[in-house]
Amino acid sequence: MIKTFFHYSKDIDKIEKSGHIKDVSFAKTNTYDVVLEACPEVILDKEQIKKFKEYKKKNKNQIKKYEKEQKEGSYEAKYRDLKLKYKNPFLDEFFNQNKFVLAFDEKLPKGWIKWGMLPLLANKIGRQFLKFGITKEIAEKSFVLEQKYWSPLFSKKKFGINSWSPNFKIWEHPKIVKEVFGKYYTSIKRVSEYAKGDFEVPEFWIYGKIPFKICEKNQISEKMFDNLLKERERLKKLL
Repeated sequence: MIKTFFHYSKDIDKIEKSGHIKDVSFAKTNTYDVVLEACPEVILDKEQIKKFKEYKKKNKNQIKKYEKEQKEGSYEAKYRDLKLKYKNPFLDEFFNQNKFVLAFDEKLPKGWIKWGMLPLLANKIGRQFLKFGITKEIAEKSFVLEQKYWSPLFSKKKFGINSWSPNFKIWEHPKIVKEVFGKYYTSIKRVSEYAKGDFEVPEFWIYGKIPFKICEKNQISEKMFDNLLKERERLKKLL
């Protein structure tokens, strides 16, 4: 079990002032929407798929409201209010909890760099990070998913497309959704049952708020960050 984690943020000072790393990352995102619309059979049985379709018919106005929020920059799911029962019981907990703290298991996770994820995220997450540990009880309520499938390099290698391209309408390609996002969701494990190396690009969803007082503040070197940005530009040209 991984006990130490690293959370990157450009708002470390705000986190320190608030006293917590807040659980503001949503399990139910616009990606969740895409899976429900393109290949719900990956995570739902027939009865739950029927429930989803009925919800869409009955709640058109609410869905339009959430679609507008997404256009304005929100990434929370437009089906956030719908309660479903999933094939995998871990997904029940994951989606119904909905809010978590996102973290890495290393300061500069090799798998994330290898698959092109960290370089492409470098500008967003910044150089500063908080290192923290979790208890066994928190680990049993936290989850880890294999993010490799979501990598632009994976979809480029598998399908010859860049699934991260803003011009690519992935919901029009159920086969790709099933391969890229379906595998991502069905890979889910509890952190308490995860051993280092089980996934190539592990993405950790830590339960609850993390008290700042248990965190160690640090940052990666300016040289390393510049290298990530250079790698990001190189990857963009390849995709």
